[in-house]
Amino acid sequence: MNAEEAKIELEELFADADKARRRDKHLALMDAAKPRRSAPKEEKPSALFADPKNWQRTRGIALIHADTQTLLGNFSEYRHRTVDGCRRLVKEDELLHVEGTESVAGDFWLGDRKETVVRSTVWNAVRELCINLHLPELQLWNPEADVRVCFEYGSIARVELAADTHFCDGPGPSMMVLPKGVDVYQVMALDAKVKLRAAIDAEEEVDG
Repeated sequence: MNAEEAKIELEELFADADKARRRDKHLALMDAAKPRRSAPKEEKPSALFADPKNWQRTRGIALIHADTQTLLGNFSEYRHRTVDGCRRLVKEDELLHVEGTESVAGDFWLGDRKETVVRSTVWNAVRELCINLHLPELQLWNPEADVRVCFEYGSIARVELAADTHFCDGPGPSMMVLPKGVDVYQVMALDAKVKLRAAIDAEEEVDG
């Protein structure tokens, strides 16, 4: 190969390389011009559960503390709109119709209820009474509820249901049953507690 032929071959190589470079640049520009489909935005788990719009209230529940058999009050059940089986129970301070009962365990559910008393078989005294039992926090009422009033050092420690007790939200058919042995003292109306104490004192005077 003479010098002239080598020069021609070298020029052809440069031309081919230049074509390849321009082709690659053109393809890159074409690719960049294509519309991109943005990746779906993943919602953080914290945001998924923190957004109140994702929770739907389903019903009111009366919670019973399994360890002490104490009626804790009314709770709203909320279920997550998108996560199957996910729910939470929120304590309600306002009046609320309850539609069922559930038992829970552990100190978490007690909150500030320092007065919750563990159920015992031995008390200083026990009186069995039939009372007009009003539970305003749960909007439940029974005009003739059989209860066991348990005393510890002269003070009322528990007011237990003496039997499975039907409740309603006024003069009407039964709407819910609370089980035997549940302590309802902490959720009784204040005037009902006063009347209960007065009735017991009156009985003691008669017995005395």
